[in-house]
Amino acid sequence: MMGFFRSRMFKGIIMWIMAIVFAVMFGMVVAGLDPSTMFSGGGPWAMKVNGDKIGVQEYQQAVKEASDRSQQQRQAGQDVDIGKDAQDLVITRALALQQATEAGLVPEPRQLQRAVGKSADLADQYRAYRVFPQAQGMDLFWRSQALNGLRDTMQNMPIVTEDELRKDFKEQNTKAKLRFVEFTYLSKEADIEVSDEDARAYYTDHQDLFWRSAGVDVEYVKVDPKKVVVDISDDETKAYYERHKSDYVQEEEVKASHILAKVEEDASDEDRAAARTKIDEVLALVNAEGADFAELAREHSEDVGSRPGGGDLGFFKRRGAMVEPFAAAAFALAAPGDISDVVESRFGYHIIRMTERRKPTQTLAAVRGDIEKTLRTAAQLEKAREDSEELFFEIDADGVEAAVAQEQFAPYAAALAATGYVSRSDTTIPDIGPSFHYGNLIETAFETRPGVWTRPLELKQQRGTTVLGYFITRVKSTRPAGVASFEEVKDDVVALLKKQRARELAVSEANALWALHDGSEDIDSLAAKYEPADGATTPTLVPRDSSEFPSRPDGYVSGMGYSLPAMVAALQMDQDEVRGVFEGRRAAYIVQLTARTDADMDELTDAELTNLRTRAMRLKGNSFFGVWYEDIRDSAVIERNADVIATF
Repeated sequence: MMGFFRSRMFKGIIMWIMAIVFAVMFGMVVAGLDPSTMFSGGGPWAMKVNGDKIGVQEYQQAVKEASDRSQQQRQAGQDVDIGKDAQDLVITRALALQQATEAGLVPEPRQLQRAVGKSADLADQYRAYRVFPQAQGMDLFWRSQALNGLRDTMQNMPIVTEDELRKDFKEQNTKAKLRFVEFTYLSKEADIEVSDEDARAYYTDHQDLFWRSAGVDVEYVKVDPKKVVVDISDDETKAYYERHKSDYVQEEEVKASHILAKVEEDASDEDRAAARTKIDEVLALVNAEGADFAELAREHSEDVGSRPGGGDLGFFKRRGAMVEPFAAAAFALAAPGDISDVVESRFGYHIIRMTERRKPTQTLAAVRGDIEKTLRTAAQLEKAREDSEELFFEIDADGVEAAVAQEQFAPYAAALAATGYVSRSDTTIPDIGPSFHYGNLIETAFETRPGVWTRPLELKQQRGTTVLGYFITRVKSTRPAGVASFEEVKDDVVALLKKQRARELAVSEANALWALHDGSEDIDSLAAKYEPADGATTPTLVPRDSSEFPSRPDGYVSGMGYSLPAMVAALQMDQDEVRGVFEGRRAAYIVQLTARTDADMDELTDAELTNLRTRAMRLKGNSFFGVWYEDIRDSAVIERNADVIATF
């Protein structure tokens, strides 16, 4: 394996990772920590990769990342296995780290100190990494960046020919239209019956589908700050304004519109003169009685960004937002509605209309609403926090039902509720919200003894400071990780079997019709041959037309649905050719090409070639990385701590 790193083509990988290793290791040395803890630990472990331990915290982070991605995967119709995805993630990172270690990229502490002392870049990186509170966090970051460095370097290695790029451009810019018939899977589900025997057999053969993580059923009472009614007096508002007056001082701003006669930087004198003549003519129209500046801008301006909005540029400050002398001319206009003479900038010739001016200091009247909102939110939070603490003690003393019934808590409509079983990997907590906001509630529950009420837990939005509520919780019961019983998942098993068999039935019907195609008839004639089976939910088959669509990696055919095989075929078929059967996400299709517009190769510019090359190298690089990774993965020794993994 050392030969892999010593070859010349991988020097970039080594140098790239060394920068990260130096910075992160230096942070650990300064903190008084042993750098060797990056590669092993003495605490509990979830997995081992070639003997190196994956700690519980790192595995927990991987579960969270896999859980975050799972929602998008489900929306895309993909199967999701959060546990497997999390394990794959930590294995990949561990193997990448081991490759860096095997290459000798772990320097001595003194080397780190000298290197950071000499390198401004490494010093800056170290300062950035100090946000991590513990060595564990820096370890996780380094592992992730090491993997990214390997992948990024490999992505720049493949060779992409211009012929390949031209082929890609042609495929991506060719558009087609299809006429199609579809056999939807959902329409067949009504024809499917699943016996108890079949459901049990499917459950037995696919128990991996019904594995569930450890779960907790949490009872809770929520105190919502937004339900607190607070009146803010004028005196409070004025006092806040005076205390924070400096917060309401801002640079003067103007709002303006313009009409542009565009002049390229390398324009000839003749072109400049023509643009000047045009703008002078427009200025005469602008200054005419009853002229509508916005309409004239839509008609004559060559600024494609502002033209649809009548030339509106919005508010901007005196410096930094607009080029000179445009900004100077706009601020020189005295009153809203004033119009400038012709102003020349590096973009061409402008006519400017100032429409509004904001004063440097905002008055109390202008910011009263914002101040009242700030004061109200602060008062609501303080009141809700105090009430949640008192409610906790009342629950502990008198029981939850008696406590929530007390008059002082009535505004919150506080009531006992329960989550049902929720695991750390779930993306949503029922009746509460997404785990990325409320996940700490479940994390706390896993660390709490069942039957014990916790003090109020303040939960905030993942990004920001908005308090979502105060939760007083108690673990009602726990559920170990394992395969759910058949009785618990019977409805899910039946639903899965119905979907599977409905798809098979739809594809079978499509194939039966396709077998009747004589090789020359169009799709309408073929559809007329359709004879539904007795009791079928689709008694007739009516061809439909798609919209014009380009090639897309996800296989989306506008007006038809997702079917990558059908989309690819459309770009290869002859005019009026009929083909089938193509499976898609929701239906099986037989299609006829009704129109295709081939790419205009004259539109392939040098800039577009560069973009295509970048994308192609990334795709090839991913493939290259995948081959290399599979090689080391196949030979890796993986151990799993079932007791730890079962808690997630």
